[in-house]
Amino acid sequence: MFVYDIVRREVPTMREHSPITVAVDGLVRSRLGSLPVLDANGLLTGVVSEGDLLRFAVGTGHESPGTPAQPADAEEVHFSAYRLDASRHVVAEAMTRNPVTATEQQLVEDLARLFVRLPWRTLPVVMLGRLVGVVTRTDVVEALLCEADVVPPLARNSR
Repeated sequence: MFVYDIVRREVPTMREHSPITVAVDGLVRSRLGSLPVLDANGLLTGVVSEGDLLRFAVGTGHESPGTPAQPADAEEVHFSAYRLDASRHVVAEAMTRNPVTATEQQLVEDLARLFVRLPWRTLPVVMLGRLVGVVTRTDVVEALLCEADVVPPLARNSR
């Protein structure tokens, strides 16, 4: 089975200039862990994830693991400041650029191995830099179990 067989082709997208509040709304409504970010030509430039938005909200940016935390009081003040002016910030300030992507020609088994190594729950699927859709860890698990006849195919179609 290939990614082509399981890709979610209709998915909300963001633009780099979209307000952070729009990204939050899109993530909540879609129930995806991240949303693709496209430029004006429809090319994938990044993804904005729940983690990206949380790091942005508490002012930690994209520091590497092990970066010393600020004192609790400073975090609360910084978090409050971001929450109050979130509508003045755009997706480009929080997103992950140049994300790992999948292609429709990849085997689902190979994508499963990739998901094991990565922290993300959702990956964009691209062809020549253009977004085709997304695939989630859940999609991969369901596909593998359906292929093994563990889950009936109708269960997969009910999402």
